[in-house]
Order: sequence, then C-alpha cells, then structure tokens
Amino acid sequence: MREPGLCAAIIPVRKGSQRVKNKNTRKFGDDTTLLEHKIKQLKNIKMIDEIILTTDCEKSMEIGRSYGLTILEREEYYASSECNNSDFFRYIAEKAPEKYKYLIYTPVTSPFILDTTIENIIQKFKSDDQYDSVVPVEIIRHHIWMNGKPLNYDPEKAPNTQDLPDVFALNYACSIISREDQIKYSSLCGKTPYFYELTQFEALDIDTMHDFEVAQLLYKNKYLKNLKV
Repeated sequence: MREPGLCAAIIPVRKGSQRVKNKNTRKFGDDTTLLEHKIKQLKNIKMIDEIILTTDCEKSMEIGRSYGLTILEREEYYASSECNNSDFFRYIAEKAPEKYKYLIYTPVTSPFILDTTIENIIQKFKSDDQYDSVVPVEIIRHHIWMNGKPLNYDPEKAPNTQDLPDVFALNYACSIISREDQIKYSSLCGKTPYFYELTQFEALDIDTMHDFEVAQLLYKNKYLKNLKV
C-alpha cells in the first residue's frame, strides 16, 4: 500500500496546436469541446482531489474557470514547439501546488478512455507501491524496421503478427506518478512503471485532423453507446 497523499489531475492545453487548429476548444461531439468533455469526465472521478488546467489559451482559461478549475498560466517557452516533453513534464510538476503528492496527467486528446479505466489506474497506483508509476500503453504487433534493420523479428523466419513479442507504446491517456518523481525524472514514466494496457478504442489519440474527424464519427454514431465515455 502506498503512502496516502492528495491527487491532482493535470489537464494540459496549448493554444498553438500545429496539426489541428484550435483542437482543444473547437466543437466536438454533442456540441461541447474536447476540454469540456475531459473536465466533466474527471469531475466524476472521486479519487481526484483537484483538477488543474495548465494552458496559455485564454479561451481555455475561461472554460476552466467556469468549471471551478485551478488555472496555471503556462509560460511562453513551455507552450512552444521548442519545448521538449521532458522539460514540459518537469515544469508542470514544479508548478503544481506542493500539497499534491501525486499527479495524474490527463490530456483532452484522449476522449474515449473510460471512467472505470481512470479509476483502475489510480487504484493500481495507490494499492501497489512496487511500481513508482502507472502508464497506459498500446501493444504494437507489427513487423518493425528502423534504420534499415528489423527490430522485432527475423525476416527469413517472419512470424505471424500475433506471435510477435509485445512492444509497448506509451499512450499517456492517464498517467500517474508522484510529483517528486516527475520532477526528478522529467517524465511521466518512472524507473519501475506498471504498464496498463488500453483497448484500441480507448487508446485513440487525437493528433491530426484525420484523428479528429474519426473521433467525431465514432462519438456521434454512439460507437460505444452501451459504455460511459
């Protein structure tokens, strides 16, 4: 069992989305936005003590304030493409109030992760201290090459894809780690992570306009009509 402590969910929103203009605040699904969709979802999770919005977008700040979120206005460099992920992960942990011992990273670009999955990830982290973080992953089963060489198979004895070794791709739809370790490692993934496998649907991440349109179609057609998303 892990040492008790307050948990804050961090929602990162950047004004200058490069591939999808105004991605986080444009209309999505049932006449809401990706940001509002995520806020409403997180408010249903009882294990979250506070929701923090880190952003440089005034419209996002207005939305966040209307829902009673804590707003951390992001400095220009940390909202730019020049800032790498490691610098950003350390920055948001340093800016989070020190009273929050554990931080949950919850981007709006993962609209289909289920409430129950978020709860399970938090519960796994709280109940099993042999892992210093819980990170959602997708299992990649493809014949992969890099720099002109195969990475995960012998081309002369190519196995069926279902027989390939598991390769984990970090998804970040809902990661949890201590504030201290996120600063120490500049990462959402610690040195002894537990990899929580997502379904293909939950793992959908909106990065391009194609992703956004696919997500819209799935949402509007109630692809998961029997599940709470």
